[in-house]
Amino acid sequence: MYDDDNAAALPQKPVRESPFTEKFEAFFRERCMKAIERLANNYPQKKSLFVDFVELEHFDFELADELLENPDECIAAAEKALSSVDVPTLSEDKFTPHVRFFNLPQERQPILRDIGAQNIGKLISVEGVVKQVTEVLPKLKFATYKCTRCEATYRIPQTKNIVRGPSFCAECKNRMFTLDEESSEFVDYQKIQVQEPLELLKGSEQATNLDIYFGDDLVNMISPGDRARVTGIIRLNPPKEKKVVYGRYLEALHVEETAREFEEVEITKEDEEVLMKLSSRDDIYELLVQSIAPHIYGHELMKEAIALQLFGGVKKTLPNDQTVRGNIHVLLVGDPGMAKSQLLKAVDQIAPKSIYVAGKTSTGAGLSATAVKDEFGEGGWTIKAGALVLASGGMAMVDEFDKI
Repeated sequence: MYDDDNAAALPQKPVRESPFTEKFEAFFRERCMKAIERLANNYPQKKSLFVDFVELEHFDFELADELLENPDECIAAAEKALSSVDVPTLSEDKFTPHVRFFNLPQERQPILRDIGAQNIGKLISVEGVVKQVTEVLPKLKFATYKCTRCEATYRIPQTKNIVRGPSFCAECKNRMFTLDEESSEFVDYQKIQVQEPLELLKGSEQATNLDIYFGDDLVNMISPGDRARVTGIIRLNPPKEKKVVYGRYLEALHVEETAREFEEVEITKEDEEVLMKLSSRDDIYELLVQSIAPHIYGHELMKEAIALQLFGGVKKTLPNDQTVRGNIHVLLVGDPGMAKSQLLKAVDQIAPKSIYVAGKTSTGAGLSATAVKDEFGEGGWTIKAGALVLASGGMAMVDEFDKI
């Protein structure tokens, strides 16, 4: 039974017609009919229409700006407009697809650490490395409540993370209800956590994390270790106790895996002159080796191996079709006090993408991936990416390897 005095009283007022519905309907008819027809032919196996934000901006820049500032109303209007487009479908199900926008302008692509109060309720796009992924669970989308006295039913949309029910029965004024789960509507739900790309960190900075909620046809699209760009709306997570500090998460509307491994390095004119001057030196190879941990005396052979590993090589295919990998691994073995840890930490400072872990605090499974039940997974299983997965394409330094 449920007795929710804080929910809005029923019956609810009719929802006003959005002024953006007609604009989106005109946009769909002029720019998206072929894509809509393909979607209709594959509905409900395919449930989403993907819209390039640039296309909308070219059609109506004011509507595009409104989408960025007021995404909830605009997306609801867009989905209503799309469902009203007259296209034949092969399914008997009602045609109610999602509208998912992507390719937002650069000013709406903040790095994770820059997301703040100014982004709450706004449409943004973020990029990061997937750190944790929960299993797919059913989430209540529309709850059907039945009055315990007169058995009147009420269908309540669930837009928050807390179950919302009617405050009283409009027929008999009773305040006690039961949730009819069989008549309620559920949707697939998955929660992931992404962290900043490692190459954006400076020195010993800690990577910022962001929780992202996926629903319906967006679940199971990315895995731990993937680098992805997610477009969505920043929401607030109310504190469990009466505190003034709220949490935040991103409600995902679109996701795509990105192949880019590193940020482009900007080289100034002065940098270019220095690089050209260095390239003409006969001792450039020795100079590069000496630049690896210059504060550590000697160990030229180890430094040379590290320099070769940092630069990497080229994958080769031999005449007998055997392949030779282009990159190498380096194992440093020696007595205590030989600066092995210092060399690893020096590489961590040099490499644009790197992770440093200590064997004493890691396990073999923790280096690759682990499956755990924790608070993040809300009681379900969560797959956590390990150091080797997060450092894919970069450098992973494992100190005291024998202690794992």
